[in-house]
Amino acid sequence: MSLKICGLLLFSAAAYAAPVATYTFNNNLSAQQGGVVSLSAVDPLGTSNFTTAVVFGNTRNVYHFNGSNSPASNQGGLQLDTTGLIGTNNYSVEIVFSLDDRNNAWRRVMDTLDRGSDNGLYIDPSNHLAVFPAGGTSDTFTPSTFFDIFVTVDSSNNIVGYFSGVQQFSLTATDLDIQTNFLNFFLDNTAGGGQGEWSQGNVALIKVFNSALSAGEVARETEDPFVGTTTPEPASWLLMLGGAACLGIRKFRSA
Repeated sequence: MSLKICGLLLFSAAAYAAPVATYTFNNNLSAQQGGVVSLSAVDPLGTSNFTTAVVFGNTRNVYHFNGSNSPASNQGGLQLDTTGLIGTNNYSVEIVFSLDDRNNAWRRVMDTLDRGSDNGLYIDPSNHLAVFPAGGTSDTFTPSTFFDIFVTVDSSNNIVGYFSGVQQFSLTATDLDIQTNFLNFFLDNTAGGGQGEWSQGNVALIKVFNSALSAGEVARETEDPFVGTTTPEPASWLLMLGGAACLGIRKFRSA
């Protein structure tokens, strides 16, 4: 191995972004990172549960969120307290999930206003990923099928959305700025207009990053979103192997 190859290995390792919170729903809502807050279940009817599903060809643990669309207070989903975890307008979120109901209708994916507004991240009536009311287009979302979506938010009011690793929109808006230190997943608003835009479904993975990832970083993360969720990230292995190999070369050359 040459020093040039060592440099490439170390560069490749450093190119992977590290999430500050990773949730894989292995019969709990805990983060894989130590000392990081767990997700909170919103399950007013007591009908949500942990189960398994085939996700991208493999059987995985998932969380099935259930409830009733109306009233909105009966909807099931998840909530994350972002205090000290990410900034209000400088973060990224990756979600691998499926929705079962209300095809060709608005369905909430993520909310940053603690359910106090209709604004948020949705699957729209055309089955596209969208930020309401800012806009967005996407590949077609199919009911009861798992998809990997990624959204980045930065301090310049840029919101970029990705569907299965492919960029779908880039918007200038503040609709996903976190106003109340909470991210709500799959829960529609309980105040204001446009209520009742909810679907039951399953979530297999949520990753949270404390920066707005670049398109290249998103592409690497979405190549296999589950890599590193139960074993060290490939980036970590590359870093260790590349570092060891480079040290070996230096030692050999100095002998």
